[in-house]
Amino acid sequence: RSKRMGNDWVHLGDGSVTFRERGFVAADGPAMLLARHNFELRTIAGELDGIKVAHSLEVGCGFGRLSQSIAEHSDSHTAIDINRDALELARATYSGVNFAFGSADAVPVPTGSIGLLVSWTVLQHIRPERIEATCAELLRILAPSATVLLCEEIAWPEAGGGHTWHRTVEDYERLLAPLKLIRHSAIIELEAVPGMETPG
Repeated sequence: RSKRMGNDWVHLGDGSVTFRERGFVAADGPAMLLARHNFELRTIAGELDGIKVAHSLEVGCGFGRLSQSIAEHSDSHTAIDINRDALELARATYSGVNFAFGSADAVPVPTGSIGLLVSWTVLQHIRPERIEATCAELLRILAPSATVLLCEEIAWPEAGGGHTWHRTVEDYERLLAPLKLIRHSAIIELEAVPGMETPG
């Protein structure tokens, strides 16, 4: 839809938003795509430093580009997505991760079983009428003292529509109560690269 590398967004009949393969994250070319990916991996490693749990879950894993980095923080990592083509490629590309079909509002894991939950630019694609039920489902699966790492767009909450709906930090605090927010910030390194911005 543009000259930028990135996704063709697809709206499914049930209201979900997914993508077709043409790259994964938006960037002007391979060098910027790799820069974005590397700064995201460094952010994940820094935020999860010292965390090791029995079971982790990644919601909306896509092609699995972040899955192995997240999996390092648990004994057993499950990565789910609603895009079956992406899951097939992820399974063929990355070992040691359980890639499974599933959506954020119907997670195929037992109640209270997840010690680490990661949503990396996924909740921003959940339509307003579905976000409360989705967050309730994510809260259902969390073990006591679980860690949740979110990277979601919050810059323009008044815009919305299309394939993303920006929400404020306060919106996520309300939606995920009784969880307590420890910290939030942009990915500063990406903000410093000309023509790029933080993904959340």
